[in-house]
Amino acid sequence: MGSIGLTALFANRGDTTLERMRTPTIRNAIAVYLLAMCAVNFYVVWELRTSVMQGYGDFAAFYTAGRLVQEGRSAELYDAQAQWELQQEFAASVATRKGPLPYVRPPFEALLFAPLASFRYSVAFLIWSLVKLGLLLTVCYMLVGKLEQRLWEPALEAVLVLGFFPIALDFLQGQDGILLLFILAVVLVLWRRGSDMFAGCILALGLFKFHLVIPLALIFLLRRQYKLLVGFAAVALAEVALSIAMVGWTGFWNYPKYLLETANNPGTGMVDLRVMPNLRALIAMSVGWNMPLWIAVIIAAAGAWGVAWLWSVEGRDPEGEAISFSLAIITAIVTSYYAYGQDMTLILLPILLLQRSVLNQAELSGLPRRLYLFAIGILMLAPLYWWLLFQSRALYLGLSLPLIATLVGLAWMGKSRRRTLSARVA
Repeated sequence: MGSIGLTALFANRGDTTLERMRTPTIRNAIAVYLLAMCAVNFYVVWELRTSVMQGYGDFAAFYTAGRLVQEGRSAELYDAQAQWELQQEFAASVATRKGPLPYVRPPFEALLFAPLASFRYSVAFLIWSLVKLGLLLTVCYMLVGKLEQRLWEPALEAVLVLGFFPIALDFLQGQDGILLLFILAVVLVLWRRGSDMFAGCILALGLFKFHLVIPLALIFLLRRQYKLLVGFAAVALAEVALSIAMVGWTGFWNYPKYLLETANNPGTGMVDLRVMPNLRALIAMSVGWNMPLWIAVIIAAAGAWGVAWLWSVEGRDPEGEAISFSLAIITAIVTSYYAYGQDMTLILLPILLLQRSVLNQAELSGLPRRLYLFAIGILMLAPLYWWLLFQSRALYLGLSLPLIATLVGLAWMGKSRRRTLSARVA
């Protein structure tokens, strides 16, 4: 479980043994700490419940899209006037908006929210939250099969991960980060079973966040996982066709322009570098240079190549795959042009996947392991992140630095592992 990273807060040294990790005292101390983080997150969400139900969260955009599809007006998904008129029906009391909260996802995702649009906004929000809670529980059951490799039962584990700030933020905003977390978990399970084509099909379902999923597909391309890519391409083309059917050719071709115009309009609230956990935000807020899109694309491509190179040893290697898949996810976030706090829900995959490696110190050891533990320990400090979000407005700093530290630790380990396994093959 990801909370293993918190042992860095309780252990005297970074080389804590497996036996000590499993002692009831340490296990219970971590559980109590994470339950305290859960309480903090619950308190913040509860205090903001009235604003959430009034439509202040990002779910308002999803609900609007669902209403438009339900009413047979999918061609108006990206029409600002249509969005504004609908949001005035259920979110008229939102005083901070002078225009609509825009729907920026591809058209096909709006179909997911059409059934929820049958309910009033507050009920739809609660249903969506319950669905995500179920997905989160499923992920905890899915990724680690053997109970002896866990600190807790999956049900308790699912409760404890609610102490992770990005998870709480995703629930508060009514976002879809947990949905992508579930999709990537299914992709990994299928791929590990050798069902590469089906894994690719499922990966394409995550293209509603294409800026994070396309770099993952590129990594598989560089690794010559062609069966996976065939499945990915087939479903991606189906999503394109579905999107065209929904908004028409004109609406489809205008979608990129719509995204850029929305991103360049500060009044939409789409872009706030102060809450982005990536290199773009760190550089822009530190030296005042806003990275152009084309440079970000080059950096993302270079990051994908780097992960593919570290992952290039032939043969199935479950522990190495866990490290490489984790590295791929973190690289996609760090090098992205757009990423937000709720996208950090994806970090739960590395946290859960590397449980055995961290416990046994087999694959993740030495200085890389200590760096990983320290970074995860920081990321589990929920009060720090609520303070950074509401008081200092420097969330980018608190999220990007530990994320980069995690990336360095895993890349270091990946390089060492690649060298070792290459020597064995030779």
